[in-house]
Amino acid sequence: MIESNNGESLSRARRLMPKCHNAKHCPSANRERIVNALANGDSKRAIARALRVSNNTVTAVAAQDWQRVEARKARIAAQAERAATLAADRINAKLESKDDIPLSTLVPVFGVAVDKLTMLRGDAALSHPAKPPPPPPG
Repeated sequence: MIESNNGESLSRARRLMPKCHNAKHCPSANRERIVNALANGDSKRAIARALRVSNNTVTAVAAQDWQRVEARKARIAAQAERAATLAADRINAKLESKDDIPLSTLVPVFGVAVDKLTMLRGDAALSHPAKPPPPPPG
């Protein structure tokens, strides 16, 4: 029997070594789906289940194609920003017009606008009104 450096048999030592997975057998269509799902923020485990691939395959594709994932995320964010801007412009135009807008429409618009403002500005006083503001330094 061949022995490794620490006295264990080579076959046992080889079984304990982690396997390197490089996703070389992953079809390009699946690779593309994995990149899209990663860019959308899906979990690796959910992607693996949905596409019927191993978690290691998803991890390998994420490591190899991280630049494509980041580029896709940036593009999705830009598209979402554009859609939000266009929607906000239309809402503002409707609000500034003399048309009668029902209260049932204005209340959710106001609520969503405040939520977005809070999230984007990170104003803790707006997001946690029950907590007193921190004392000034000094």
